[in-house]
Amino acid sequence: MTVDHQVAHSVYMFDPDGNQVEYYCDTVKEWRTVIQGEMELITGFWTPGETDPFSEPRYDPNPEIRVVDEAPIHPRRITHTVLKTEDVDRLVDFYTTVGGMDPVYSASDNSIVCLRGTHKSYRFHLAISQVNPGEKVGYHHASFELADEAAVEAAEKAATAAGYPPERSVDHPTKRSFFMIDPDGLRSEYFVRRDDAFVDLTAASAEERAFLV
Repeated sequence: MTVDHQVAHSVYMFDPDGNQVEYYCDTVKEWRTVIQGEMELITGFWTPGETDPFSEPRYDPNPEIRVVDEAPIHPRRITHTVLKTEDVDRLVDFYTTVGGMDPVYSASDNSIVCLRGTHKSYRFHLAISQVNPGEKVGYHHASFELADEAAVEAAEKAATAAGYPPERSVDHPTKRSFFMIDPDGLRSEYFVRRDDAFVDLTAASAEERAFLV
């Protein structure tokens, strides 16, 4: 379906594994002037081609970063998502030929592939990993970047003290991070990158790979 969200125009579709994907473009730069306070549903129908196109960017490359002081974790941005699949090649084909992304890393055994869109300030936007026996196909986790390693350490301690112990803590040459499971059972990662170079993850166990990208 195609949707007008007032602050964005969106196209929704399903990938070959049945994951629902949104491709969107911001239509206003100051979205907080539209979305604030108590609101009625603002989503409506949109037919591509019926609205005038624009060429100037509406995406703010340097948005104001706000902090919820009482929260134990203070992420700066969401950077990437990891999907698990039984057929890595099939999903990579979809996200390159339909989704327009470029592969930027592949494990030597092709068990995990990372893809990036045109926004070059991100190392990658999507990782596709081979599913392990007994695992579900689909969403594995989304990753949120913190300011620095001290912020990761402080957030992990604060979340634990608040009664939300991490599912897993990662201290790897390429990153420092921890993972949380939310009340719906969805996993999220909070991390800082130590090294932007990709490391061949073939030597890591099948269970570990999705946690190490």
